[in-house]
Amino acid sequence: MQEHLIDLHRKIALHQNQPDPFHDTTMIPFTLRVPAVVTITIVDLQGHEIKTLLHEWRAVGDHQIPFDGAGYPEGLYFYRLSIDDVTKTKTMLLLR
Repeated sequence: MQEHLIDLHRKIALHQNQPDPFHDTTMIPFTLRVPAVVTITIVDLQGHEIKTLLHEWRAVGDHQIPFDGAGYPEGLYFYRLSIDDVTKTKTMLLLR
């Protein structure tokens, strides 16, 4: 099981959102080297999941998903990509 998780970590990549910082919308890019069900969530500083951007099957390759920050307060947020038992997290800054 441990070997499977290490191998899976190498087969997914979560990239920095563009642009960052952003005012209203930003794109969250990621790369899959294996097809998988991908979940991407936005989390606030208190650790509350505020939005699920994606929860679906994706093929091998480069992907990106938009996040519309309109209606959310300015500040630092986390975005998480999860596949099976593996989660990768990055930060993004929403400015007004």
